[in-house]
This record gives sequence, C-alpha cells and structure tokens, in this order.
Amino acid sequence: MPPPPPWLHGRPARVHEAAFPPAQPRRSPLSTVPVRLSVTGNGTVTGELVPVAGADAAAVRLGRRVRSLRRARNLTLVQLAEAAGLSHSFLSQLERGLARPSIGSLQRIARALETSELELFAAAEEPRATVRSDAPSLVRSGDGTEGPYAEGRARMLVRGPRQFQPMEFVGSNVDAGAFFEHDEDEFLTVLEGRVLVELHGEGQWILAPGDSLYWHSRTPHRWSSPTGDRYRMLVVKDRFGGGDEREDEA
Repeated sequence: MPPPPPWLHGRPARVHEAAFPPAQPRRSPLSTVPVRLSVTGNGTVTGELVPVAGADAAAVRLGRRVRSLRRARNLTLVQLAEAAGLSHSFLSQLERGLARPSIGSLQRIARALETSELELFAAAEEPRATVRSDAPSLVRSGDGTEGPYAEGRARMLVRGPRQFQPMEFVGSNVDAGAFFEHDEDEFLTVLEGRVLVELHGEGQWILAPGDSLYWHSRTPHRWSSPTGDRYRMLVVKDRFGGGDEREDEA
C-alpha cells in the first residue's frame, strides 16, 4: 500500500480502510475503489482514492465472448456449467472478466459452446486500433492469433468480430478424434498434403491440394491424415453469436 499523502491539518491519529463499489459497476473498468481515510487529532477527515484495476481487458473480452456464445446457443449459466463440468459461480465470474480459466477449463468451455480454444483466444486478443466493423482486416504472413484447433493448430486470418472466420489449419494427426458439431456452416480447401474428411451420415473423402468441401451446420465432422504426414488447409466458418457482446450481465 502506498504511503499516506501529506496531511493538511494536524497529525493523523488513526487510519481506516474501506472498499466501496463504483457508482456504475456495469460500465466501470474498476471492480472496487479502495478509499484511504485519516482522522486527525482535531477531528478533520482527510484521505485519498486509490483506484485499483479489477478485471483486465483481455479477461473482459473473453468473458463477453463466452456470454455471447452461451446466449446464442440458448444456454443458461447453469446449463453451461453442467455441460462443461465447471461451477456456476466460476463461469459467472469468468463472464464478468473477474476470473481466468486454465487451459483445461477453456477446452471444456469451448467444447460445451461448440467452438474452439483458438476462437476464444482470438476474442480475448487486444484490438490493435479502434476501427469500423466494416473496415478491411489485414493479417500478414506469420501473424494472427494462433492456438489449438481440433487435432492440430490453426492461425486466425482475420481480426475482430467479422461475419466469417477464415483460418489456416496445420496437422499431421492419424487419429481424427471426436466428431465436432456446431451451428455454423463450414468450408475447407486443402493447401498441402492429403486429408481424410469424415461427415457423419454423409460419407468420407480423401482430399488432395486444390480440393474443397462445404457442409451445413449441425453436420458432425472430423478430419485426419491418412498417412500421418503433415497437411495444411484453409478453413472458413460463420461467426456465430457475434452481435451480443455487450457489458451487461446475463
């Protein structure tokens, strides 16, 4: 705690500390405002406000995206908590930007919301500048948010909340893992290597460079390498639940 400021009247007799909520907690970036008060020998009250940042900006952005997706999927906090195997209180804190999930928790939240850790990472990324939502988005080679996606890794090829989410996916997995299912349509085209794509109930195909595949929402899907060799794809998804990332609580 910083030392008390010079007092204007007399010598401090005792010091009291309290924390009062801000006047507008939903719009303020501070969770509480500590107040340092001193009562001097002649009864004069002096002191100072010592603002302390509550939730950090990245945690706030992540929380808003989780809330937006939860609402878009028509899930209550209790239902999301049950689906992810996490506590209701923890998710409530996370959505308000007051808690950070572990990697394991983020995986479970992403799976329950039918999205990926990468897409949640991208939502928490700090905007490089305040731009119009319809402004062009430039991502240079080797730039963009990277993270786990399906059984490999991917790099986002766009910044900010856009109608489509293109990403570059790289993998070499022979095990396709579990089927994924979500409300977004999805498209992919193979850039390098060979990929086995399975659409549950529709069929499976081995794709080579230049081949593309599109499927509608709610189609269970997964992909893998038929030989264990590296492959690279362009994957494009709709952005789901993108219009409700406000600061108000559920």
